[in-house]
Amino acid sequence: MNYPMLHGSDDIRDTFLWLGGTATEDWDWRKELIPYLDKSIVYYDPCIRPGDNLEWDETARKNEQKAKTYSRCQVYVIASGMKGCFSIEEITEAVITSKKGSVAVAILDRDNKFTPEMKRSLDACMERWVELGAVQCSTLFSLARFANDYKISQTVDLFTTSRYAPL
Repeated sequence: MNYPMLHGSDDIRDTFLWLGGTATEDWDWRKELIPYLDKSIVYYDPCIRPGDNLEWDETARKNEQKAKTYSRCQVYVIASGMKGCFSIEEITEAVITSKKGSVAVAILDRDNKFTPEMKRSLDACMERWVELGAVQCSTLFSLARFANDYKISQTVDLFTTSRYAPL
């Protein structure tokens, strides 16, 4: 099956990294982050942009759920200028259901649009996510570094874990 939002493979089961979080009209943070990712990382970018010729329909929703399920690592950005808040729930769900330390979150107030009340609320969310096992990042570069390092750690685990019991 063709997954146009999956990059680096045609098989959704190969998804390593989920690029979650908010979208804003004036900042495509995913396009800024992607060049910093190791080229071997298979990632799923759920953002539909003008000109992509894609529809957000039931098939897209199902594919998004599959990608989240198969991903071994998830990064989320909460960006100022966001229009909705469902990403807050997605992060909470990911942190609760994923392996500890496999979810990273950055709250980025790039253009100072968060009110003081919103900042306090988001800081409280971040504190809770970290308590539950998320990794707090402060920049796009630190998110990319998290994903790249997580990929290396998973590769090392594959090579250091023997399939055979010691004699």
